[in-house]
Amino acid sequence: MRSLFRAAFGCFLMLWLHAGTAADSGWLQSPQNTHARVRLQAQPADGMAGETRMLLSVSLEKGWKTYWRSPGEGGIAPSVSWESEAIAGAVTWFWPTPSRFDVAGITTQGYHDNVDLPLIIRGQVPEKLTGTLTLPVCSNVCILTDFPFSLEPGAGA
Repeated sequence: MRSLFRAAFGCFLMLWLHAGTAADSGWLQSPQNTHARVRLQAQPADGMAGETRMLLSVSLEKGWKTYWRSPGEGGIAPSVSWESEAIAGAVTWFWPTPSRFDVAGITTQGYHDNVDLPLIIRGQVPEKLTGTLTLPVCSNVCILTDFPFSLEPGAGA
């Protein structure tokens, strides 16, 4: 059932974010943390709705995890620091259902393997979306990693 849900969700995301018109960061990886890769894609604002759609894809090595919006007792949620402060309050994150992790008596919630997090930015956005994704990645230790990015949604692929 879980595989069916993931496949359906993947199809939804592919239809939701048109690859032909989406700006793409490509896979980003930090030299300080080779256990995670991230990719951001952004579709230009769609006319009347004024929404720019983004997709944050996270790929984790086996045995590594990242956290949900409400991570629990010992986690930190992923976040983006935007270069434009006007964007920060206009972003809505959509969080897939997380898994529960129990380690040393501490319960956290998050994701392992691969996860896609859709985001919507409402209103006017600059030609270039620039920011830094801060992603906690944990196994026996946690590594807080910054992934700087810059996308031009109107430029296409």
